[in-house]
Amino acid sequence: MFTMLITCAVLAAPNTFVASQSGVLLVPPCRDVSGDLIPAFSYSDFISRGMKFLLEEQATWFQGPPVTDESGHSLPPYFGHAKLRPDGAVYLEPVAGRGVVYPAFHHAVAIETFLSYYVYSGDPEALRKARELADWNIAHSTPLDWLYGGMPYSTFTNGVAGGYVDGDAIMTDKPAIMALAYLRLHRATGDTLYHTAAKRIADVLVKHQGDDGSWPFRVNPKTGEVRESYSSSAIYAVMLFDALDAADPGSPYHEPRARALRWVLENPVRTLDWRGFYEDVGNAPENRTNFDCIDTACYLIAHAEEIPNAITLAKKLDAWIEETFVDREHAYAPAPGVYEQKVCFNLMGVHGMHWAMMAADLYRLTGNPAHKRDVVQVMNYLTYHLQPDNRIIVGPGHGITLPEGAPFWYSCHLGPMWYLLEALGKLPELAPAGETHILKTTGGVREIAYGDGTVIYTANEAGTTTLKLAFNPKVVTADGRPPVAGAWTYDAEQHVGVLVHEAGKVVIH
Repeated sequence: MFTMLITCAVLAAPNTFVASQSGVLLVPPCRDVSGDLIPAFSYSDFISRGMKFLLEEQATWFQGPPVTDESGHSLPPYFGHAKLRPDGAVYLEPVAGRGVVYPAFHHAVAIETFLSYYVYSGDPEALRKARELADWNIAHSTPLDWLYGGMPYSTFTNGVAGGYVDGDAIMTDKPAIMALAYLRLHRATGDTLYHTAAKRIADVLVKHQGDDGSWPFRVNPKTGEVRESYSSSAIYAVMLFDALDAADPGSPYHEPRARALRWVLENPVRTLDWRGFYEDVGNAPENRTNFDCIDTACYLIAHAEEIPNAITLAKKLDAWIEETFVDREHAYAPAPGVYEQKVCFNLMGVHGMHWAMMAADLYRLTGNPAHKRDVVQVMNYLTYHLQPDNRIIVGPGHGITLPEGAPFWYSCHLGPMWYLLEALGKLPELAPAGETHILKTTGGVREIAYGDGTVIYTANEAGTTTLKLAFNPKVVTADGRPPVAGAWTYDAEQHVGVLVHEAGKVVIH
């Protein structure tokens, strides 16, 4: 396999890229003797180059007018643009979604991506970027005296809240997604600003929850008037209520969470009517999406001890997604490709990697090697999305063709990075060998320092941390003391360590 990887690394040299009909540059697929797709680049290169583009390079790549806040301070282009031309220019001619950005969802994904990379790399700039996004969204949420006050907007158009398909409305599920990002940022920094913002969103959702446990799709946030009714995307409110309940068992979110979960189980899980998720399309009854369906399946797996028949239901959802959205016969097969939705039926790397997260959960649950093979194949396929300038494209076969070439979507660059990092936390044996990284932590960590044969960090709260190490550790201390029996396990073959710890400084060397 090592020889095979070298072969594909040679393929990925700049002069081996070939132009596609949609204007992007592609590396032809490379397969091993069994026919499985081999990475075009190592996972390590994919992560480092993709993040380098976000943290260092996009400022010079971007060719549009400066994006600024009200005080004139410069902001990264993803604050003002969901998509750009592949050369970094802004679309000037009439193109769907020109000048539009989707903060509540896309910015939440960006926060999660930067936080995952901060943990993985220790780079403080990634944490700063996460805070910058969160602070902007809190400052630009709906007025607090509105019926849906303190809610991040799902759409901004040319710097003004609302517009495009949302019109004068916001989507009710996206604030919950942002609130989950706020809570993770609170765990990482200890700043109560983010916990307060998340709790405010939860309180608004409780106030406007329907008697059946659901929420409308789009509402006017000032008046509460419903602009579109049905959305299957209620699992994020369930997750938000869970997170707040965990921090405060006496909180008022237990019953709203139970009603929302019951609605999800009795409606989209039963009927498979998964739709009402994306900001840039209407809620056509014939459309079907998979995004919240995937996260619902992951939730069912994680709560199998509580929810009757949870595993059976999760497998049902997986089978439906496989039948409806998964393509195993495209140009980079046998790696599974995943289509976004019926009205935008295009293969996208972000959706393939999101689906692979569920496959990772199913593998950990069942031990079925087919699920792990799917995860690896999707991860390998994802490396072919990397461009010579370190952008991650929507997909080699996404089917979107414009005179200017395939548009660059920030969400399709950020999302795959986040999901890949999260997948490594679920299956740490797949993380790059010979490198030291924190792959997953259930509590916030800060002051992360990676050295030659050592890793040091401060845990803000009690939790469990999973690490991939480039060395065999001799000493492990948590808050100056060795861990209690069973709190530290280390797999010397995989170089994977798992530490259960209290809050405090952790040293591993």
